[in-house]
Amino acid sequence: MLVELDQSPNIVFYAAPMFHQKHEFDQAFLSGAVRQRSFFTRPQDIGHFSDDKEHCVSFDGGTCVVMSEPRVIEGLGIFEVESLLRDRLSEDKRPLREVADEAVLEASYARERLSKRIREKQSARQMIEDVFQEQIIKEVLPISAADTFIERQEANVPAIPTFSSVADSDMKSLQILADVGLREFNAQLYVVQES
Repeated sequence: MLVELDQSPNIVFYAAPMFHQKHEFDQAFLSGAVRQRSFFTRPQDIGHFSDDKEHCVSFDGGTCVVMSEPRVIEGLGIFEVESLLRDRLSEDKRPLREVADEAVLEASYARERLSKRIREKQSARQMIEDVFQEQIIKEVLPISAADTFIERQEANVPAIPTFSSVADSDMKSLQILADVGLREFNAQLYVVQES
């Protein structure tokens, strides 16, 4: 869950195109305008949902709405995202080597929070299984494809690897961050620095 990562000092965004047909994507891609024709919203603004259903966000260029429980949240364009990142960089002038270990620690905390939520959900399901028959459970509380995927990943993916031959400790921290982001949150790591 990216909501777990979207806590200070991190800034996390969902990015979504404002087009859905192939020719619209092709036009945006060929003109180098995919970023400008996309909108961004923070997972913390969307928040957690109490169910495993799919949830949609709609953005019309002015208003961003969580459709499953209609409420307005902040939607940003790339100009606003870049401005937010520039402001954050101007607030914290520390070099990457000083913040990388802190970011690894924050990512591990997010991972622990996510694992705890998954364990709690699994525990609740187990309690129901102990009380009801399996057929009733399938009708009342089905295991979603996302839960099955997460369980399979946790069972088959080893813990964060240790690096013994990496000379640069900054690179080691970034590798760990990128690995946690990709494996645990299906997210890409972008490092933004002032040039």
